Amino acid sequence: TSPTASIETVDTYALQQSMSLQLAPDSTIYHITRDTGGGAIMHLNRINQPDSAVDRINYEPALFDDVNPQSRYFSQFSPQKNLQPIITIGVRQGTLCQNTPIQFYPIIDPPTAIPESANWTFQPLGQGSQQLAPLVTFDQSGSLMADLTVRINGMPFQGSLSTQVEENNLQLSLPDTTICPGEVLELDAEPQSGGGGGGGGGSGGGGSGGGSYEYLWSTGETTQTIEVSEAGDYWVVVTPSGGGCPVFGTARVTVYGDETQTANIWYFGNGAGIDFNEEEGLDPPPRSIETPHAMNAPAGTSTISDANGDVLFYTNGTSVWNREDGVMPNGTQIGGDSTAVQSVIIIPFVDDETMYYLFTTEKVYGDNTFLLKYSIVDMKEDNGRGDVVMKDIVLYANNTERLASFEGGDGYWLVAHEYGNNTFRTYPISPNGIGIPILSSAGGVHTYNEASTAQSGMKFSNDGSRLAVSIVEGSEDYVEIFSFNQGTGEITEMDFRIDLNVGGGPNDEVYDVHFSPGGNKIYATMNNRSSGSAGGRILEYRIDSMSTEATRLASRTNIANGVLSNVNFGQIQTGPNGVLYIAVETPGNPGGSAFVSSINVNEDTASASGITAQAVALLVGNSRLGLPNFVQNNANPQQEPGMSAPDETCVEQRIEMTGSGTSDIDIFNWSITSQADDSMVFSAEGQDTAYVFQPDQSGLFNISLNISNRCGLDTTLVQPIEVFATPNRPLIPLAIALCEGDNPVLDALGAGNPDDPTLTYEWTDSQGNVVSTNRTFTVTQQEIYSVTISNPLGCSNSGETFVGPPFEIQLPDAATICQDGSLTLDPQVTADNYIWTVTDDGNNTTTLPNQRRADVDSSVPGDFLYVVSIEDPINPGCFVNDSTRVTIIPLAQATAQNIVNPACGATNGSFELNITTTGSYTYTVTGNSSGQVAQSSTNGPSIELISNLAADTYSVTITDNSSGCVNTISDIQVQSDPPDFAITSVTPSDADCTNPTGSLLVTISADVFPINYVLTNNTDATTYNGTVNSAIVATTFDFEVLGLTSGDYTLDVTSTSGCLQSQTGITVDQPQPVDLTTEPFVEECAATAPLTASSTTAGATFTWTGPNGFSQTGANVSAPESGTYTVTASAPGSCDVSQDVVVELTIQPIVQITQVGDVCDGQITLEAEVTNPQPGSTYTYNWSTGATT
Repeated sequence: TSPTASIETVDTYALQQSMSLQLAPDSTIYHITRDTGGGAIMHLNRINQPDSAVDRINYEPALFDDVNPQSRYFSQFSPQKNLQPIITIGVRQGTLCQNTPIQFYPIIDPPTAIPESANWTFQPLGQGSQQLAPLVTFDQSGSLMADLTVRINGMPFQGSLSTQVEENNLQLSLPDTTICPGEVLELDAEPQSGGGGGGGGGSGGGGSGGGSYEYLWSTGETTQTIEVSEAGDYWVVVTPSGGGCPVFGTARVTVYGDETQTANIWYFGNGAGIDFNEEEGLDPPPRSIETPHAMNAPAGTSTISDANGDVLFYTNGTSVWNREDGVMPNGTQIGGDSTAVQSVIIIPFVDDETMYYLFTTEKVYGDNTFLLKYSIVDMKEDNGRGDVVMKDIVLYANNTERLASFEGGDGYWLVAHEYGNNTFRTYPISPNGIGIPILSSAGGVHTYNEASTAQSGMKFSNDGSRLAVSIVEGSEDYVEIFSFNQGTGEITEMDFRIDLNVGGGPNDEVYDVHFSPGGNKIYATMNNRSSGSAGGRILEYRIDSMSTEATRLASRTNIANGVLSNVNFGQIQTGPNGVLYIAVETPGNPGGSAFVSSINVNEDTASASGITAQAVALLVGNSRLGLPNFVQNNANPQQEPGMSAPDETCVEQRIEMTGSGTSDIDIFNWSITSQADDSMVFSAEGQDTAYVFQPDQSGLFNISLNISNRCGLDTTLVQPIEVFATPNRPLIPLAIALCEGDNPVLDALGAGNPDDPTLTYEWTDSQGNVVSTNRTFTVTQQEIYSVTISNPLGCSNSGETFVGPPFEIQLPDAATICQDGSLTLDPQVTADNYIWTVTDDGNNTTTLPNQRRADVDSSVPGDFLYVVSIEDPINPGCFVNDSTRVTIIPLAQATAQNIVNPACGATNGSFELNITTTGSYTYTVTGNSSGQVAQSSTNGPSIELISNLAADTYSVTITDNSSGCVNTISDIQVQSDPPDFAITSVTPSDADCTNPTGSLLVTISADVFPINYVLTNNTDATTYNGTVNSAIVATTFDFEVLGLTSGDYTLDVTSTSGCLQSQTGITVDQPQPVDLTTEPFVEECAATAPLTASSTTAGATFTWTGPNGFSQTGANVSAPESGTYTVTASAPGSCDVSQDVVVELTIQPIVQITQVGDVCDGQITLEAEVTNPQPGSTYTYNWSTGATT
């Protein structure tokens, strides 16, 4: 625990003392308080969601009607079992098959534990899921280990299951199809073998499965093929005759013109029901069913029908009945309670019309567990009558009786509400199964104090954007309205709360709540169910977006006033016909409620709705308080033909046209005709299309869309469109050369053309900034400018131009070098005229020679501005400037002084290094013979003593620690004193141009042989070492050093007694190199390029070589192709010099424009062709219209 963590207040309680806290098995903390001043008055309170963030923790005082616990402390006991959550994995019983969806689910004990996340892994089949209860299809068979990790209160808990997935290589494909009324469709269920498959509507592959199979269709037929003529979800189960895994498929058959009718039959109450199906020979719907069903549902119920409107099964949350009114196998005690307000809701599996979830709630305070559970019905079982294949699976504990669902996205949202707090749970239901719930804390607390706080309805609006919750708090009744995020499942903070008691009325309780179809109003049913007496109300409020608390309360109307005073009103439900129906119950006289009522909705917020007391007379059974709970938005009415297209546009602008049909069999044909002469300018087939009106096609036109299908639909929709002419394209060039000192003027209409005062202009730069709204614009800097010309009709035309230099100079912005360092500035532009200037930090300006490159003079430190101005060779007089600021860092300056020579063979020599400049330095002392003898750092100016030196020639390198610049002090002579010899003379002989043929003849003053010498080439740091045992015969103490290259040398000679003498400034020469000047880069837009070489050396000649064996001589030659050429300059008595020249040739393209198409057809295409293409080259095209293709 962090000692610095802040302490947050959960709640304050005045006039009470805290006595005891204890964590309960329901994961909440109970709290006993006592009135201040002592006494025996105790209170039991509770902290809900104690592991949540502080703003989500809820403190609930005075539990159970503030009953006195009569104890200051909770009992202390040892738990009979581990209170840590235990995770068990459940799976549908029976054989698990490859290529068939398998439902896994967690069993969490205790069910009050709230899973924050779930992570499933299925090995070795290599799959996983993050759903709470995943639906998994395996494409392999074999042993399976399912591992689950859930996080509860931030801690991980694991469970595992070992099982087997059996092989199933069959697959089946049944197509979804739309047929016309009266058509007969044959469905063939022959399976295919090999890979994949199993799901409804899955694609098949491979060949026939071979062998024999048993077939079971949803119609009860057992043949391979069946014929159908009605809408429905037709599924078939195919099982190999010899046993093995079955495969199933589903075909959704839609009859053209029919609506989806999965909610067309309602079973509710005691044997009662309503039929919304259109049936020939029967009364118009809605009408009562004629045969009672087998269910008695005091409150909640749910019914599901197939696409043809025939009942599949129904439930009251306790039991499940099939379409034949028999209890399904395993269909009892599925987990709910038929007396719960919203005891059950049926939600289909996504993408599988044979499987259904049944979510159930328990009665509050029934057995005090308040569990939200679910079961699964498989309609393929029991010969197509259905079987409850999984049941009584707990999702969580402490749930109210409220359940609502909305269809959206790729599945469904299931919303429940926790009991004892203000938390909604939204479960995503997708093709992958049931996901981890989204928790949203909003609105009032559904307190444990009274059962009635959990016993009322919750509904979605028709569009799913809002959720209404009715709630009873003691003698107070409320409706709370929330916003619902269909993308995330989150319920945001409450929009508003309506107090149903404001305005007076009897002491009845709210039971259900429902939105009007248009969402402008909310209805709440009130009844006396708690007292068992009759009498109730139906309250109406406006809740439109313009409503306020005052206008909502002012609109309160009891629309049942004076109607049906002897009944209790129950649930409200929207019928397939859009009418709101109300369950009614006569307390003590069930047979007296042989009807349901309806609301005559008036969406006008200034007027009240009406009520029809006996909207549907029930021929069998009687109504109770419940009506079936359905998924909101599960209706699918046939769409009306429609089209979407603009009613005005401009020429040369793309318009998009979209059609909407009535079915997937519709055919769409578009046409656009001129109203002036009825000529057709465009036609296309397809649901969506687009068109661009040509510049000469302004005026009035008709857009027509003909929608037809084989079922007899043939309708044409027409929409007029007015097409306006656009201004002419701006007459600005695609590019303008921006020369130094120029400010070109851009004219949108072209210079010299008359003005049009009706036009407006907008100039923008590349960042979208508006720089001018005038016809003309004066350019001051390099940019890409666009101009849009608009006319009063809103049509516009745009053009773009690049304003910039004719070429780019690529000098660096800045450069830094050390004093005496080298730097060459190259603008990388080939031209004829270069003007270089250099300005120092004293503002003195120097002009450099007219050449492409400029060598920086680094002999003097300081800041220098190098500016080059290059004349465009194509546009004489147009100069482009660029500049570089060069900083030359001074070197450390030092001298060697007070040299003390050592005795022969001794190391007692020294000198002082006098550093005269300011800075932080590191220096290194190196002898030609001794190597490195000293290294240190110092701050200058300073004098450093370099001691313990042998006789040698020394150099000192001084490095500036801040800049890294290095200076070298050379030829520091520390000689033996007194010496036993002297170097009398050194006579060099020159080397030739290419070979080390130089030599030295050295004469010393005494015979001190054998001697050792070290000869150092200061030009390239080459060192020559040697030992000479005796002088050259017949000489006065001479010896010779051979094989030297040209350079400046230092010679150190050490006698046999250890005395050292040095000689510096020895030069070995070679012939001078020929002076050679040529241009290293040549770019030409031509078939050949001129190459030129020059020399100041007398008698110089030039030899050229190049690609593909090119060889010529002379100062001026012609390069026939791109590549690298080498020129070698030679002259008598001089060394040859070679340089490379890179040539880039671009052939001037010859363009031919050809016409494609016939002008009589209304449009032609111009194609530009380069008739002399250069291999490897690409070309850009710029048309006068602005096109670049």
